[in-house]
Amino acid sequence: MRPVRHRSHVARRLRRTNSPGRDGPVRRRGGVPARPSRGRHRARGESRYLDAVVTPIANSRLLGWSVVFRDITAHKRHQRELQRQNGRLDEFASVVAHDLRNPLSVAQGRVTLARRESDSEHLESATRSLDRIETIVDDTLTLARQGKSVGQMDPVDLRAVVEGCWRTVSTDDARLDVAADATVRADPDRLRHIVENLVRNSVEHGGPDVAIGVGPIGDEGFYVEDNGPGIPEETRQTIFDPAYTTDRNGVGLGLTIVKRIAEAHGWTVTVTEGSMGGARFEFRGVEVVSEPASAPDSAGDEET
Repeated sequence: MRPVRHRSHVARRLRRTNSPGRDGPVRRRGGVPARPSRGRHRARGESRYLDAVVTPIANSRLLGWSVVFRDITAHKRHQRELQRQNGRLDEFASVVAHDLRNPLSVAQGRVTLARRESDSEHLESATRSLDRIETIVDDTLTLARQGKSVGQMDPVDLRAVVEGCWRTVSTDDARLDVAADATVRADPDRLRHIVENLVRNSVEHGGPDVAIGVGPIGDEGFYVEDNGPGIPEETRQTIFDPAYTTDRNGVGLGLTIVKRIAEAHGWTVTVTEGSMGGARFEFRGVEVVSEPASAPDSAGDEET
């Protein structure tokens, strides 16, 4: 990427474009040379990033060029800030993985041994607290490592993913209804995390006998809904915020993970009232395909 120092500099570069052999091969658009350009310009000690769209002006021959500059400095700075934030998040995830998991495992093991020797109610409380810490660690690592990008996007059988999650998540006496078969293009592991979190959320808030429905939204995407208490309209914009929860024992990262993974796919997720009266999560912008779907491995889970 060549720096753009001044408009006169761009003009000199454009004049050289008409000189054969000076700058090597030139891409052509409509039979005449075309040179889009992007670079950095320093003005009064401050760097600005410019995007130059260069369009040839021609009739039967090349008459000149139209050059339109667009200041993309804010976009570039935002990209750099996101890179710095992601770097800090990765560092934090590594600290959590290495510095918390080991002592947590030791504490859980000690409490398990102590409960064999005593039936103290304090040990039961300690066990719940340690389990909560483990959940926080797992959700934090999932958010840090899986919410930013997705892997290979393959045709995935939505019904197979949902039924696989149903076998791995504690659902008590909950009921599942998959309305219709659908194949969507997605990262199978990330899609499984979305469904697992939503099923777990429905059971936690709708009770052990909650009914959960999953199905396609035409060729736009898919939905997951339940017959639980639903989500008030005034809080539907904040439920995806980190640490938002109505459960005093909850962590508040499950729905944040759902939104981050959906966005990493290029999807949108909204919440509304479902056909069963409870919450309905709708995913749109999803590519619904007719290709043969892959069979995701739902028996296990990747290490987080």
